[in-house]
Order: sequence, then C-alpha cells, then structure tokens
Amino acid sequence: DQGAHLVDQALANGQMFELPGWKLISEAFPNNTVHFIGLLSDGGVHSRYDQLIGCIKGAVERGAKRVRVHVLTDGRDVPDGSSVQFVGSLMKDLKAFEEEGCDAKIASGGGRMCVTMDRYEADWDIVKRGWQAHVLGKAEHTFTDPVEAVKKLRVRTSTSSSNSSSSSRALTATSAAAVGCRKG
Repeated sequence: DQGAHLVDQALANGQMFELPGWKLISEAFPNNTVHFIGLLSDGGVHSRYDQLIGCIKGAVERGAKRVRVHVLTDGRDVPDGSSVQFVGSLMKDLKAFEEEGCDAKIASGGGRMCVTMDRYEADWDIVKRGWQAHVLGKAEHTFTDPVEAVKKLRVRTSTSSSNSSSSSRALTATSAAAVGCRKG
C-alpha cells in the first residue's frame, strides 16, 4: 500500500493522530490556530477533499479551537470551474465544525501559475505572493465571501488568460486572512 490509500487507512483507524508529528502539534491546539494548506479538490492526483476534512475533524476532536484553511485551486485534475463547488462545500463543512465550537474558516487562497504554485518557470514572485497571502495575511484582493472571491477572480483571470485551466488560479484571500494568518 502507498500514497492516498495509506492516508485513508491512517484516518479511518486513527493512526494518523497517534504519529509523533501529530502529537507534537496537538499540544498547541487549545491555545493556537491550526493551519491547513494545500490543493482543494477531489481529483485524487494531488489532493483529496475527504482527507482534508478528515484531518480537520481529527484536529477538532483532539482539542483544536481555531482552524484556518489556505486553499489552492488547480484546475488540472478536476473540471474547470469546479473550484467554486469545492470552496462552497468547504465553507459548509467548516460551518459544521463551528457549530461544534471550533472557529473554522477559509483564511486565504491561490492557485497554479499565479499564487503559491509555479511548476514551470521558477517565477519566485508567485511563491512570494503565496507567502504574503498565506503567512502574512497580505493580498492584492480581499473578500468576505470565499465563494464570491473565486467567482469574481475566475472572471477576471479568464479574460486575461488564454489557458482555461488556469482561470481558477487567481489569489482568493478572504478578509479573514489578516486575522487568521497572524493570530494564534
């Protein structure tokens, strides 16, 4: 067994939460913010939505009081435009965690060839924009609604890009970024 299947098993049987790395960070759960950053999709090539939710659930069950998710959209291993659906689903799931007493929100976002991820051209400005958004909470665009952010930035980017798969790549930092990335 390897890859995603091992993660599935570790989440299902709870082994993920018994590993030394998880135990180390879980000591900080009660008084700090737990951050998750990664691709948001169910494409299975680079990410799995259910695994993200499983990790957040594990953190909340083990005492996390505050969770921030920094989403990256790809558009290559899932249908173009599906980032809107994934962000909407994540907001609903985070709301359920909030109902359990955890302050859980999307804090920032980005995507391939614009913010955070650059596979091809070693464009360090892309990485810099990601660092500023995800770590410092500073972004060119700020929104209170992450779904609205993705929708608006998809339109903005698709009119300036000939590559349709990159139309979901724009920075989608929410207004929570300034708070969520810097406190706790």
